Amino acid sequence: MKSYTKLEDIIKYITNQHKSIKSNAVGSGVCATKMIRLKSGKRIVFEENQNWRIFDWGVQSENSLYVDSLIIGYSFKGHKEIQQSSRLFLSDLVIINVYDFAAEFISQSSIDFAYTLNDSAATMQHLYEYTRGKVGDIKARWIYEHNDIDKMLDEVSMGRTINIVREDRTFDMDSEI
Repeated sequence: MKSYTKLEDIIKYITNQHKSIKSNAVGSGVCATKMIRLKSGKRIVFEENQNWRIFDWGVQSENSLYVDSLIIGYSFKGHKEIQQSSRLFLSDLVIINVYDFAAEFISQSSIDFAYTLNDSAATMQHLYEYTRGKVGDIKARWIYEHNDIDKMLDEVSMGRTINIVREDRTFDMDSEI
């Protein structure tokens, strides 16, 4: 596993290893997910994008970067191709893990980002990992060097508390209509 201390270096590694993230060919790009991390360490996906192409990266500070992306799709009528570009800001990053077919960006603020390559080999690798019950091998990692490691691991795993309030619906049977 390669370890990096600068965001520029890990981004250069990602673009060299995952070359299909920029490609416009059919079946290229990534499946991008944005997640909120719960106190237990589990994640809830709140947005997922298919056929997401990352065409540029930029470093904003020593632990923040932005991702310029392009999504290509077709309209319902006329089958006209539509392109939409966007910029995703990833701030307060503490860990970036790069795998064979995926990468994950873990932030201190409990909002995480991850992507998987749009590739049949990536799908097979994820199915294999799921049935095995173990995450794949990390090929490269970046850790924010100015964080206290114990504090960072506490915050990334179970330190911050997020309360999800579920309001139950009630109906008063004793009231008059």
